Amino acid sequence: AITYAEKAGKAAICLWAEEYSPIIGYNSPIYGTSGLRKTYEEKLLLGGKDRVGATIRLTTDNELQSFCYHLLGENIGSIVVLDNESSEILSIVSRSDEKISYNVNEIDTNYEKYSAIPEFFYNRAVLAQDPPGSTWKMVTAATMIEEGIENYTYEDFGEYHGIRNAGGAAYGTTDLRRALIKSVNTYFASAGAL
Repeated sequence: AITYAEKAGKAAICLWAEEYSPIIGYNSPIYGTSGLRKTYEEKLLLGGKDRVGATIRLTTDNELQSFCYHLLGENIGSIVVLDNESSEILSIVSRSDEKISYNVNEIDTNYEKYSAIPEFFYNRAVLAQDPPGSTWKMVTAATMIEEGIENYTYEDFGEYHGIRNAGGAAYGTTDLRRALIKSVNTYFASAGAL
């Protein structure tokens, strides 16, 4: 279970609040609804506070969701994991602030604090659109692993044969993990030339 309703008519408590808040969304008598709670509001409420709402089943794996959330750490961004054969979403996490974690269970208390942060409610896992180059990094990383060169390190000075990192950043000694986390253009360009 991801949410649990203690009593009819009250918003269900999100049991995995940090991991699922951007996806589940809030249900507040003061601030309205967001996320899946907004998308499926009619089915979840079924016309009134005294009626039991529908059950919506996700394809996510709670342990993988928690792992991906903690892997993302305090980095602003998202992680989405799909089942390659069925296309089911196994994990979908998003983070919009380095310091503050989103908790839908505390929306009425924290809404003002959350809304003061630019794009805090922006779900990067669903809405962000990175250029194809960043998507191609995943293909390059998968190929590196298949070819047994996942331990490749690169000394990054911010440019590789005309390819630059976002903002001109230079990351120094960079391995595959760091390159994926920081989206280091030069690392993947150099790795693609191996």
